[in-house]
This record gives sequence, structure tokens and C-alpha cells, in this order.
Amino acid sequence: MINRTKTFCLPLLFVLGLLIAVSCKEKTEPLKTKSAPQEDITQTLSPEYSEIVSFMGLSVSDNTDIDKLLIFKALYPKDSLASSDAAQNLKFYKGIVKNGKAIALPIFEARETDLSLTLFTERGYVGSIWAEVLFQRDPHKILKVRFGHQMESEGYGAAITEAAFQDQFIGQKIIFDGNSFSLNQDNNIIIEGESAIDGISGATSTSTTVIEMMNNGFINLGAYSNL
Repeated sequence: MINRTKTFCLPLLFVLGLLIAVSCKEKTEPLKTKSAPQEDITQTLSPEYSEIVSFMGLSVSDNTDIDKLLIFKALYPKDSLASSDAAQNLKFYKGIVKNGKAIALPIFEARETDLSLTLFTERGYVGSIWAEVLFQRDPHKILKVRFGHQMESEGYGAAITEAAFQDQFIGQKIIFDGNSFSLNQDNNIIIEGESAIDGISGATSTSTTVIEMMNNGFINLGAYSNL
């Protein structure tokens, strides 16, 4: 005689076994969680810093970490030199270039080089005049200079932005205890100094202001030059 009870129980036990096995697998299998997307903390290089590093001849991309490229210092009134940072020096830079005013002169040093960039400013014939100067710390000489102005007369004082005037400063020796530059204005030496610069014809006042700005700027950097 066939035992129908046993025949019925065998498939039932098989099904129960499968259910238990599946349940155990689900409990032991680790939970898979979605990883949160990483936040992009790289800051895009500002237009001003792109201009600064380009003027210094440094290779960068839009995502360059400016703190790994430059060292920041600032010269406050009364020859007080202090450490600074990227944000503070950018504020000083904008103030000079846009308004001819800042509470300190920013200094940018290219890491692992002897290159420094700084800005000087002075009151011109009508508005402010400023200079952006790239120089070598050893030996002390000018590598590049760029002048800007606010409202100087076109064709006269505005000529300080032209290469014919600016290029006279390139390669010139810097001294910090006297005048680095003399001014030859219409065949007359009206400022004594180490290296002669020809002034702009018809713009004696602006030419004088530029030479005084450069001379006084480097004299004020004396504390920096001794570091």
C-alpha cells in the first residue's frame, strides 16, 4: 500500500527548505548603499589671478590652486611687511587697478623661483597712475612692467601705457636705498637716479610722477629686499 501522507510531505519539505535558504541569504547579504557624489572643491581661477600669473609667465589652468602656485605678502604704511593670503591680496590688487587706492601694496611670489610681482600707485596729473612690476630678487632687476592710469590726457600722459615707454625699464637694476631711475625730460635731467629713463614729450608732470612712483616704491620695499 502506498503511504499517501509521506508522498505529500516530501514536496512540502522541499519547498520549505528553499524558502528558508532564500531567507537566510537575504539576511546575510550586505546592504548596498549608494555613495554620495563628491563635492567639487576646486575653485575656478579668477580673471584677475589669471592675468597676474600670465604676466608672471606661469603656466596654469582654470582649476589651478593659486595657493600652491604663489606666496602672498603685503607692504603696509611705514614699511610694515606682513604675510597675506590670496583673498586679501586680490582685494589690494583690485583697489589699485580700479581706483588707485589700497591700504597695502600686494606682493606675489612665485613658489620655487626668485620672481616677485608687486604694484605701486601714485596720484597723476588728473587721476591715479599705477604700475605692475615683475622683478627678480637675485639679482635685483626688472623683468616686466606695465603702467595704467585713470583719465590722463590721451596722446600725452596716456603714452605711459605704450611699449616705447615701458620697455625702458626692462632689465634695469633696482636699488632700495636711493633712486633706481633718473628722468631725462626734453634733454634735461630733472630727477637723478641709477638708470636713465626718457620722459614723454609734452607730459612732464606725468613722466615725473611715474619716475617718483617707481623710485619711492622700491625704496619702500627695502624691508622686503632684506628678507
